[in-house]
Amino acid sequence: MRPSEAKHVLSRLVAAFPSMPMDEATAVVYAEALVRFDVDVALFAARDWIDSNDRFPTINQFMDYCQREARRQALQATSQRPECGECDHGWVNVTNRPHSVRPCEVCRPGQYVLWADGHWDRKHVSGGGCNDCRPTRGKR
Repeated sequence: MRPSEAKHVLSRLVAAFPSMPMDEATAVVYAEALVRFDVDVALFAARDWIDSNDRFPTINQFMDYCQREARRQALQATSQRPECGECDHGWVNVTNRPHSVRPCEVCRPGQYVLWADGHWDRKHVSGGGCNDCRPTRGKR
């Protein structure tokens, strides 16, 4: 991340917590710590912090959030299994139904089993009447 991007991330935190006095020296320390991360990682971490906290983070707290987000994004990138070759981010086009997709058997095996067993069919028991679907469906 470039220093200007680090300042942008920091400005989001400062805007969310206006009671936090931010002097130039503190801003420099935060910016130096943030340059280790990708800007997308830091922006997502800032959003998560703002959504779940009511005070400005310490440097250590925010670095923990950034590291957690970096791990999450890395895991997400590796879980897309580019070697699969059958899907687009875990979804396969259904050839006999235009504009329809199904879960990939390799990349989304749990969802594929539910789909293959008919749990995603429109005629399937809705409203949580199916014992197999109760944990996977929200209230309707």
